[in-house]
Amino acid sequence: MYSELLNTNEKKLVGFDIGGGTPSMAKIEAIHQLMKRVESKFQTNWNTTEVSIETTPKIAAAEPEKMKAYYDMGIRRISMGLQTTDFRQAKEMNRDDANASADYIYRAVTNIRDAGFKSFNIDLMYGFPLRASRTDDPWLKTVQDTINLGPEHITLYRMRYKGTLMAHLADRVKLDQVNRQEGAARRLLNASGYIGLTGKNTFSRAEDNSGCSDYLDKRVRKAVPYIGIGLGAQSFSHHTLSYNLGAVTKKLQQYIRSVELNRIPVQDLYHLSRPAAIAKMASVSFYYGGIDLVAFKECFHVSINELFPSEVKFVTDHGLMTLDEEHQRLQMTSLGKQCFGGVVALFYSPAVKNHILHLQGGEEFLVDSVKALKEGHSPFQPIPETPAPIRRRIATTSSSPLTSSVQSIISIPQMVTSSFSQPLSTSSMSTS
Repeated sequence: MYSELLNTNEKKLVGFDIGGGTPSMAKIEAIHQLMKRVESKFQTNWNTTEVSIETTPKIAAAEPEKMKAYYDMGIRRISMGLQTTDFRQAKEMNRDDANASADYIYRAVTNIRDAGFKSFNIDLMYGFPLRASRTDDPWLKTVQDTINLGPEHITLYRMRYKGTLMAHLADRVKLDQVNRQEGAARRLLNASGYIGLTGKNTFSRAEDNSGCSDYLDKRVRKAVPYIGIGLGAQSFSHHTLSYNLGAVTKKLQQYIRSVELNRIPVQDLYHLSRPAAIAKMASVSFYYGGIDLVAFKECFHVSINELFPSEVKFVTDHGLMTLDEEHQRLQMTSLGKQCFGGVVALFYSPAVKNHILHLQGGEEFLVDSVKALKEGHSPFQPIPETPAPIRRRIATTSSSPLTSSVQSIISIPQMVTSSFSQPLSTSSMSTS
């Protein structure tokens, strides 16, 4: 269906991810059929385009024939979701690997290496509640254990509780804990030769390698359009954004029925205005902690300084981001990362920024957020001896822009105290 709609035979595939979820649960024949179908519908060259697949320690340890089959069919990058080496914690998370051991993990890594993989990523997760009975934090042991396994890349994910069976535990995890854990892990990884841009959660010991898949690299760095195939997957061009069926319900039946009826299984389709497309590109770029200035100008035929002069001046003047002339990037700093979501929001469209600024009242009672961060205080702390702010919602029109650059500058510190995030799609292909 997609090949007919988009004339994909004329499109060059520059990235291909099989995942998230656990595609390695499928039979070898299913993955092989998928690879062959993609080869028949796109211009492909697996020697120059790195295909990536996801697996788990359980599957990698128990089914070495799958690991070898993936490599033989042209897949060259594999990512394993280890999450933690605190196996008691894994049991509390109800993970398949709850009964794992160090030998079990070693066997999984050995099978991956024996299959031939030389681009191997391990996913870890932090931000779990610390048990009152423990005086130590097992997080850094997990990071060190993973370093000892010797993968080329290590990716850190913060646990997201909303919509999960562990949502009731969210209040037990404070922001200072996750910031401390991320910072400590970054220092340990850097000291062990794993390098990552500030604001980026993937670290690599491979020279001149971002650590991410070709698909994600092209999508994030260069804003290359991508197609998401599968339940709830996201697709993007410079003019449209869409989500497949199942993005909300997480149920497969409707998606399958749509495909059986030869219908594109899209749930929501948005035609992006130019400001919205610019904001989307900028927001996704922050997955790498900053914006590629060359790619931005190539996409929109205007520099980021011309489009966001007040915002760029603000983030550089206050030490939240730096202009890297050598690598042509506007890159997050350690200070900026502490209010990551607010910095990203500065590059939203004018209408969205205006909506955010009027979403809640009482911002005038907040201390200067940047000053508070520099002094090691919470940016959400009310000014002493002032009444608590009254939270209110103010109705605004969706198209109302910020009225002037002066208003924008005044509003920026308020926006930096907010927190926003952009979801990333799962199984996708980047095309050019």
